[in-house]
Amino acid sequence: MPESTQPQRISAPDPASLDVAQKAIFDAQVRAFGGPLGPRIPLMHSPELVVAWHQMGVALKNSALKPVFRELAILVVGQHWRANFEWYAHAPIATREGITREQLDDLKRGKTPDFANPELQLVYSYCRELVLSRQVCDATYDRTKRLLGERLLVDLTALLGHFTNVAMTLNAHHVPLPAGVASPFAGLDPEPESYRTGWIEIDGVSLRYRFRSGDGPTLVFVHELGGSIESWDACIDLLPRRRSVLCFEWRGAGLSSKIHGPVSFELMVNDLQRVVSAVAGEGTFVLIGVAAGAGMAISYAARYPQQVAGLIAFVPALGTPLAQRGGVAAAADRIERDGMQTMMAMERTYPSNLRNEHPGRWMDFKRRYLGNDGRSYAHLLRMVMAIDVSEDVKRIQCPALVVGGRYDVRPVEMMQSLAAQMPKGAFEVIQAGHFMPSQVPDLVADAIEKFAVALPATTTKGD
Repeated sequence: MPESTQPQRISAPDPASLDVAQKAIFDAQVRAFGGPLGPRIPLMHSPELVVAWHQMGVALKNSALKPVFRELAILVVGQHWRANFEWYAHAPIATREGITREQLDDLKRGKTPDFANPELQLVYSYCRELVLSRQVCDATYDRTKRLLGERLLVDLTALLGHFTNVAMTLNAHHVPLPAGVASPFAGLDPEPESYRTGWIEIDGVSLRYRFRSGDGPTLVFVHELGGSIESWDACIDLLPRRRSVLCFEWRGAGLSSKIHGPVSFELMVNDLQRVVSAVAGEGTFVLIGVAAGAGMAISYAARYPQQVAGLIAFVPALGTPLAQRGGVAAAADRIERDGMQTMMAMERTYPSNLRNEHPGRWMDFKRRYLGNDGRSYAHLLRMVMAIDVSEDVKRIQCPALVVGGRYDVRPVEMMQSLAAQMPKGAFEVIQAGHFMPSQVPDLVADAIEKFAVALPATTTKGD
């Protein structure tokens, strides 16, 4: 609805009551917007604050940060908060500084714009990660610091914080747009649902999931052996919030029911099918799995081709060669007897270069992995050891992407050969090991988003 129809919640000050510094700020707002409008008007009720706020804004405006970077950052914040006045005031400036109409429209809708300029893309990625996920991964931080230098990186971060404060002020007090000006976000889709956790009971077994309804097709995530729905959190935080997302958690993993005896791969695929049907409902979806979870996704796509619009398999598990199964079985026995700490070296699956580059990610992963129930993990390890998806691979009819890891235990050539067996298979390599979503969530999220955007437009929920 037009913003002007939404009554302002707070009064404008009497200009005669303002001191010299406050009156100068008030007059500047009137000149800029044709009347007592804008975020500084409510702040006049706090005289010291409005002066300090104004000084902060001037300091940020005088920063050596490129104006186009500044305006892009402000629009990322404005879109996230759907701050009408913030977008109204800064979208025209961004256009003058070089943001195209197409990029502006994508930004307003929460879509990732196509930036031909890699510097703009990097600044956008930094702003988007910090605003959406409340953190910035090491790779994005380091690349942005190399581009801007430490001082301008501090300025950019402070700018995001300042305009978050601006957006909160505008939204809380219902600061109006000029008369007759409609909300720039009018007619857009409503804000996406929250990402909620739930459980499904299947034959006395409780399976945990997370789900967010949004634009289709739903992205269905399947974690690795030893993982949980939390394995995908960092990746999902980096995807557009409009996307429909479902994370499935295996029995025996995370907070799902524990297992006390052998389980079959067939049973796990059936669990996945029942959760997807119950939660995501009708229509097609995109399956995304890593390691043994990618093996499940491949098997599912082969069995239910009419439901799967696309498949992404990150370093899919192909089972254990017969000659090595004795060692894996012995490891399972040891874990069942002595607990998870007996197998935490993980040098082959979480190599030292990745630990050293992102030590925080490694510690988060390690602690989450140690939380596994040893008996359940041992039974799942024996199941994963016997996975065989060789025939399923050839039956994949949907667009598929196989992603190999430069530092993974499985040779890149093996992953490339797997993609070549799929009629619509593609292949790429990223700089990661076996546990990609935990090791390089930014690279994984980029691969997912590019794949989802490239899918035919008809693959939407309900088709």
